[in-house]
Amino acid sequence: MKLTIAIACVSIAVSASAEQKGPEQQIAETVQALPEALRDGAAVFGYDSKGERTLLRPGTNQMICWADDPDLTNALGRFFVKCFPKSMEAYYNRQHELSSMETQARLKMLEAEVKSGKLTVPGFGARYTLRGASAGSAMHLTTLQIPYATAETLDGISTEPNNSRPWLMWEGTVGAHIMLPGL
Repeated sequence: MKLTIAIACVSIAVSASAEQKGPEQQIAETVQALPEALRDGAAVFGYDSKGERTLLRPGTNQMICWADDPDLTNALGRFFVKCFPKSMEAYYNRQHELSSMETQARLKMLEAEVKSGKLTVPGFGARYTLRGASAGSAMHLTTLQIPYATAETLDGISTEPNNSRPWLMWEGTVGAHIMLPGL
């Protein structure tokens, strides 16, 4: 019983602390995903006291960053921020809208929307993320988005998951991307 109460208290404290992050802290944590040269000019979207996504800082370059969602815990851990070029904003917004769907179903939906012309995606884009149990322990992951890329079209890239080397994920789909762990 005591253990259950202790776990509940820790969960409430973690949730409350995530919700209490002010705009400046959200901005500071979020832009850490980017290379230093891109940080100052990036637009940053975060969360207000009601948990609604809101613009925390307008941008002066081509990058958009999404702060950690205080209500999201998933396989990536408790902390997850991402930054990407404006050219990929519509794609990531739609991907976010479909996030409750299973991955393959979501990819099929995105694929259909791109093929119908409802959604457009650029031929290339870099996404920078930090993910982990907390902001302090989060690890970098850069992905190079290359819609419809295959191992054949990207000569010399593996499709086998690897935590220390680049590899192609979601080969041949609109969501195809090269994973660059630790970068």
